[in-house]
Amino acid sequence: MSISLEGCKSHSVNLSALGLIKCIRDFVPFYTLLSIFIGFVKPQFDYCSLVWDCCSTSLAEKLQKLQNLAARILLSAPYDSSATDLFRRLHWKNLRNQRLFAKAIVMFKILNGETPDYLSNKFIFRNDTTSYRLRNSEVRLALPQPRTDYVCKSFSYSGAALWNSLPTDIRVSKTLGEFKTKLSNFSFERTNHTVSLKSSTFVFIYFHSNK
Repeated sequence: MSISLEGCKSHSVNLSALGLIKCIRDFVPFYTLLSIFIGFVKPQFDYCSLVWDCCSTSLAEKLQKLQNLAARILLSAPYDSSATDLFRRLHWKNLRNQRLFAKAIVMFKILNGETPDYLSNKFIFRNDTTSYRLRNSEVRLALPQPRTDYVCKSFSYSGAALWNSLPTDIRVSKTLGEFKTKLSNFSFERTNHTVSLKSSTFVFIYFHSNK
């Protein structure tokens, strides 16, 4: 089943659920509404996000508008209120940052031997590809130049690109708890993690020019 079809199904399910929440919000406490959202709507945003993370921009924007709508409904905020302010009040990340956060955690587990071999075998540390000690290569992954957008959108490429975009002090975390704590304070808006062929080629050049 295509990513677009799955995204459309998620959009329809979430829109219906949010409509129900809006209907009952004047009759139940806020934390009950929030529990309903966490139980019925949020899983639709999170399910298999590692697989469809590299979806089209139009689909990502459509899903983000749903999260914006959810915040406005839960807080009974006007339609034109700032989603960023509402997310801050709810202690939420936007969907893009949620997906990148989840992918970074999986990458940490993979690179620290906490997942099956078939996942860890997809990645090679940059220092393992040469006999020379490369500058600024600590705990970085080898990132081959992609030839197609299909490769750019694969987990083996996008995961490695995301990992390399993290600061060294986060990548060298000793435990998963330490990694999550540092990652929570990191802004993914500063990363060069992209999925298009044109921008991915830039990422390749950027990282390899800093060896």
